[in-house]
Amino acid sequence: MARRTDPESVIRAQVVLDEHDMSADGRFAVVVRRFVVRDRYRSHLWLVPLTGKGQPIQVTSGPVRDTSPRLAPDGSAIAFRRSPAAAPGRRHRGTTEEPLETIARLRVLALTAGGSASGSPWAVRTPRDRSVGEVAWSPDGSRLALTIEVDPPRFLVGPAPTGDDAPTARRITRIDWQWDEEGTVDRWSHLHVVDARRGAKPRQVTAGDWGVSRIAWSPDGRTVAFTTDRRPEADTVPRTSIWSVDVDVDAEAPEPREVLALGGPVDKAAWSPDGRWLAAVGHVAEDAVDDTSPELVVGPADGSAAPWPLAPNLDRPIGAWNDTDMHGWMANSRVTPIWVDDATIVAVVTDRGRATPWRFPVDPATGRPSGDPEPLVRDGIDVYSLAGTASSTVARDRRLSAVACIGGGPMDLVTVPLGVPATPRRPVE
Repeated sequence: MARRTDPESVIRAQVVLDEHDMSADGRFAVVVRRFVVRDRYRSHLWLVPLTGKGQPIQVTSGPVRDTSPRLAPDGSAIAFRRSPAAAPGRRHRGTTEEPLETIARLRVLALTAGGSASGSPWAVRTPRDRSVGEVAWSPDGSRLALTIEVDPPRFLVGPAPTGDDAPTARRITRIDWQWDEEGTVDRWSHLHVVDARRGAKPRQVTAGDWGVSRIAWSPDGRTVAFTTDRRPEADTVPRTSIWSVDVDVDAEAPEPREVLALGGPVDKAAWSPDGRWLAAVGHVAEDAVDDTSPELVVGPADGSAAPWPLAPNLDRPIGAWNDTDMHGWMANSRVTPIWVDDATIVAVVTDRGRATPWRFPVDPATGRPSGDPEPLVRDGIDVYSLAGTASSTVARDRRLSAVACIGGGPMDLVTVPLGVPATPRRPVE
């Protein structure tokens, strides 16, 4: 029987790979597979071996949206966000609109030594009506850092809505009350830390009239870096910077400190393997205009000196800045720079309509550039999710993986060699 090719059938048959993560030992990756059921998206997690000839294994199922997977450092578990799949016809009572956001809870799924699911995922204790935004494992795998929406509400008027009820009203006092692809920001998300065990309760670490995003653990497991803008004019003249906070300080709300700032906004912090340096992506010049390219910068992790660009003469933007149907539009991009060893950072560079991984050499002693950056692939590739490891036990041609389009093909999981420019490899044909 011939397959139908009308637009509705094509859309309903689509399958897209979203964000992914990679095990520290380079053995496997976990990917989000998004598809359509009854005209609504669902997404499940699959484990894909990166070595040998094993087959992908589906590890979650059901009428859910499972997203943002993060593998434990020893590969023994996956932490991920889960929300119920949208139901056709569901609306907020009192409005004519579909809910813009569904509450996401944090789940942890244990894995066997062979890389399959061990039982059902268990829930981390978070408030039922507060959404989890991001999650990151501590380097020793004993704790999780996560962001959770917190009180007080920013703009809500009247009694708190319940179920699918819409709020009585919102008194808008700032222009950042709503974000693209996020909906209304009724509450800020703040950093929490929780032991990676059943029944543990998250402890709030940061607080204030500002939000936390792009969380990253330091290699010693004592500090978490994050992106925020704590200035009063953050909504009208945004200029995010990188902050860090000691999560082991015996205080109700330890005071964060700014450790990396530029003339314009900066985010996507990444720690060097020895914890000495922070890499990030941002606009170096103050009051940069809209067409100024963001750059890859490095600075001391303790904030003792101003950061510097690693490729000041590169006239291409760092990050995935191309919009294309190849990505499925609603895929979750993850293109934070990755240290694959003490002397090499891999970052995505957009050039001629493609987002390509590039290698940036770094002097480990000074953090300064030790050579010119160069692309890692010679053929057309378009990266939308990047993950890697700096483990010396993993061969250099297996330290980097990506969800990307090769040529004009659909999104696929590939490994990217770190040597001379080469063709990315599919782990499973």
